[in-house]
Amino acid sequence: MNSAVSNVDVFGNMLRIERQKAEMLKNVSGFYGVMTAEKEASNTDIADCAASVINSVYVLCRILGISDDELESSLENCFKLNKYNSSQM
Repeated sequence: MNSAVSNVDVFGNMLRIERQKAEMLKNVSGFYGVMTAEKEASNTDIADCAASVINSVYVLCRILGISDDELESSLENCFKLNKYNSSQM
C-alpha cells in the first residue's frame, strides 16, 4: 500500500469519499449518455464529459492522499502500456 494513502484518515473522510464517488459515477453516466445519444454529440461535448470524469478522479485521489504527480505518473505508465498494446494488434 502506498505510504501516502496509509496516512489518510479514510474513516474520517468517508462522507467526502462517498460524495466524490457519487459525483464520479454521475460524470461517467453523463459521458456514456453523450456517447449514446440519438443526436450526434460534438467533439467538444464528448471532451467536456471526459474532462469531468478525469477531474472527478483527480479530486477523489486527492481525498485519498494521492498527489497529482503520483496520479500523472501512473497515467503516463498506462499510456505507454496502451501505446505498446495498440501497436501489437
